[in-house]
This record gives sequence, structure tokens and C-alpha cells, in this order.
Amino acid sequence: MNNHSHHGHGSDCQDENKALLKYMAEHNCHHIEELSELAPSFPENVRQKIESAVKLLSQGTALLKEAYQETERD
Repeated sequence: MNNHSHHGHGSDCQDENKALLKYMAEHNCHHIEELSELAPSFPENVRQKIESAVKLLSQGTALLKEAYQETERD
């Protein structure tokens, strides 16, 4: 069972949640860069899978960034 939790109540928790969301989006960007640099070192079939994963991770990260930006408007 996973007892790992990042949510709570109150403005302090909300600020922590927003900070975590921002951190995760930025951290994903770092992984995207690493994977993009790593992909060419693999055979074509593996490279294609990594590139597909990078595309999906990039899309998810863009959504996280949008979500964070919306918290800044609230």
C-alpha cells in the first residue's frame, strides 16, 4: 500500500502542492533532455521507442505546466 501523499488542506499545503507541481514539470524537462541525448546511442528500434516516450512525456509535461500556470492565476 502506498502511503505517499502530497495533498492536504489550507493555504500552506496549497503552496506546497503548487511548488511540487512546478518542480515536477521542471524535473521532467530535465529527463526529456537526457533521454533525447541518449536515444541516438541505441539501435533504430530502441531509439524509436525512446523518441515516442519522449514525445508522450513532453505532452504530459506541457499539461503539468499548464496546470501550474492556472494555479498562478487563481
